[in-house]
Amino acid sequence: MKSYCLKVKVRNDSCIVHEDFQRVFKTCYDFYSYEAEDTEPFGPRNGTAWTHFTEKELYGYNHRGVFATYGGGGYYEDLSLKRDETIKQLHFLKENLWVTRGTRAIFLDLNVYNANINLFCIIKLIFEIPPTGGVIPSSSFRTVRLLRYVKPFDYFVLVCEYIFVAFIIFYTVEEVREMAVLKLGYLCSLWNILDLTILMLAYVLISFSIYRYFVIRPMINDLLGEERFTDFDFIGSWQFRYNNATAVMVFFVWIKLFKYVKFNKAMSQLSMTLSRCAKDIAGFAVMFFVVFIAFVQLGYLLFGTQPSCSRIQQPHNLNKVQYPAVRDLLRVTLSHKMLTQVPKSQCSESLTVTKPAVEDFRSFGTTVFTLLRTILGDFNYPAITEANHILGPIFFLSYIFFVYFILLNMFLAIINDTYSDVKAEISTQHSFVMSDYMKQCFENMMHKLGCKSRLTDRAPTQDNYNRTCSTIRNVLRKHNFTDLEIGMFFAKYDINEDKEIEKEETMRILMDLEGRHVIVSTPASKQSDAVHVSKKEFLM
Repeated sequence: MKSYCLKVKVRNDSCIVHEDFQRVFKTCYDFYSYEAEDTEPFGPRNGTAWTHFTEKELYGYNHRGVFATYGGGGYYEDLSLKRDETIKQLHFLKENLWVTRGTRAIFLDLNVYNANINLFCIIKLIFEIPPTGGVIPSSSFRTVRLLRYVKPFDYFVLVCEYIFVAFIIFYTVEEVREMAVLKLGYLCSLWNILDLTILMLAYVLISFSIYRYFVIRPMINDLLGEERFTDFDFIGSWQFRYNNATAVMVFFVWIKLFKYVKFNKAMSQLSMTLSRCAKDIAGFAVMFFVVFIAFVQLGYLLFGTQPSCSRIQQPHNLNKVQYPAVRDLLRVTLSHKMLTQVPKSQCSESLTVTKPAVEDFRSFGTTVFTLLRTILGDFNYPAITEANHILGPIFFLSYIFFVYFILLNMFLAIINDTYSDVKAEISTQHSFVMSDYMKQCFENMMHKLGCKSRLTDRAPTQDNYNRTCSTIRNVLRKHNFTDLEIGMFFAKYDINEDKEIEKEETMRILMDLEGRHVIVSTPASKQSDAVHVSKKEFLM
């Protein structure tokens, strides 16, 4: 295990003191920012802990904390692998005042490897010191498998990854051919855009896998060979993004299944319902947004801007810790987690104002998610009433009434009405089943291979050709033929509507209909609107 400490601080003139107090306060330390960061050496100046290094020199990157996003540079100290030497280093830093008034954050990074399960744990402990005083601790633990191919099953996964790459290349060629045919019209389809998104995510995942394979080996050699700390936080953060991209791509692949089952009327109800009610939902969203933001603003101003006092309780049994440096670090960390709420009337100088009246309303963004959770039944009503005994219950009841009982039910009514219309419409349509689709695909494939003619090379049977007049009438009506035109069709072929059409009559009609429109004598204006009935549709 290797670790190191990194500190960032600001200059003593990083903020402006009001002119009335400039004679009393000579220095001013602001919140952290890139412009206010102090880069001057200080203290004994006999090591890396007292000299500033840039982000480029440390091969670092930004660190996101509670109060700010900190740069990758700063003052650092590599900690020893031996406990006694590490304690001496911490004592030396403490005695020489390494933590100053301008210090805004201290980062403690550790890399741990468990050979039993082949996992790395990349740990980052952050201690932020705001200008108001105190310490705000936070942490990040990333457990990643950086050595991918160790066990036999891992090599099976490697083979699957090669198959995945081959499939993506084939998939890319098919999409390029489709774009060459459709040109700009390719982007008019939502499914095509989804295909492009899946392809881009797949190539990102493949690129990172290749990068990780060639980069992780030198990093492990540095970890085992050098005394200097090797930062795995960068590769760990990208592994985290890799997992996120994989999850998103798998989600889109499952959504794409709707593209291949949309011919079934049961599967197409979702897409048709959403497309039909899109305009109504858009209009409802504007109304909902206005009412919801009004409650968000009201909740934030009532419960998020009113501060409350908190008393720091002294942690117990810390004096039994052997090493003073470790004891001081534990005292600072635990004291932040042992804040107790006290009434406003008891606030004094010995108490610290640390948080708003209701923690769930501490910021505008947090208030938005708090009210969204309230719709789902997740709320803290006692905290609201305690913060404001009069306006708290009024706020809660009015929000539940207008948003939950009225707006939410209006949204469900829009979806329900549209779904009822779509379901009634689909019930009158012909349902194209999966077996018909697979049969058609198989026959078309055999036709391309030259094994059989498309749709007609199968040996005819009695069931394929014997049709009643009602069946033919329904097929023609589905293609918008009028009753007059259907009667003329029956008259042309001398079909008696009271009997079943025999095999010979069906074959004669099919031979006459091959490549022609099923209209005998219609005006010229209607011939342009004639609908072609295929042989398969006629036999349905």
